[in-house]
Amino acid sequence: MKEFFKYNSNGNDFVILNNLDHSLNFIAKNPKRIQKLCVREFSIGSDGLILLQRSNLADFKMKIFNSDGSEADMCGNGLLSLVKFLSDFIDKRNEILIETKAGIYKTFIDEKKISFRSKLPKILKENMKISVDGSIYDLQMLNSGVLHGIIFIKDIEKIDVFRLGKKIRFLKEFEPSGINVNFCEVIDRDKIKVRVYEKGVENETLCCSTGALAISYSHFLKNKRKSIKNLLLQYRGGEIKTNLEKDEITLTSKPTFAFRGYVDSIGNNDF
Repeated sequence: MKEFFKYNSNGNDFVILNNLDHSLNFIAKNPKRIQKLCVREFSIGSDGLILLQRSNLADFKMKIFNSDGSEADMCGNGLLSLVKFLSDFIDKRNEILIETKAGIYKTFIDEKKISFRSKLPKILKENMKISVDGSIYDLQMLNSGVLHGIIFIKDIEKIDVFRLGKKIRFLKEFEPSGINVNFCEVIDRDKIKVRVYEKGVENETLCCSTGALAISYSHFLKNKRKSIKNLLLQYRGGEIKTNLEKDEITLTSKPTFAFRGYVDSIGNNDF
């Protein structure tokens, strides 16, 4: 049997497994193991699975997988959740360095709030025109650890995020890897409402922190501002704050511990 921990950040939920002893290395080699743990109807259920591992470059390493078993380079809500887990059960320091496939992130713990600092996203395409079902959308494409498409719209609640997001995610322009699709409605100068379709999960999710990084920088560029402090991004699952100054963005939210338990169908011969 193996102990697992369930955490979420604004409704984006994760199964966390402690692999500091390397006993779970085999999980990463078979996506079916991850799918089985993440499926909601018959198992623990989650948007993704995180392995906590040792690192030669930082304090710890995060290895993260989507619910379909594919490995992701980075996940902001996953990072926030992992750091909250570390603070709750493993390491009480106020600052922790976490290695991911997308790079090393400096994280900060302040009571219930968790923050991480990121370099600015890379702009891949600006003012890209895409056509879906006869409508034209203006999309900004950025890499904030993973690929994100940003679309600023009005009347966000009228959007069929699953249908439209899925069609955009699989457009030939974004092959072979596809993109996450973020629909954004600017409420005022420092507040944006967001809905997101995530690849790997292949559905609308309640929040996406790497998307928040991309949106913040896209909003910054569109408004030609010198900095953005306390930009509030409102997701269906909760709120994220970002601060952008010079060449870094700091993202802050409040991940929470849901429950812990044991799973016995995780061994090498169980799949």
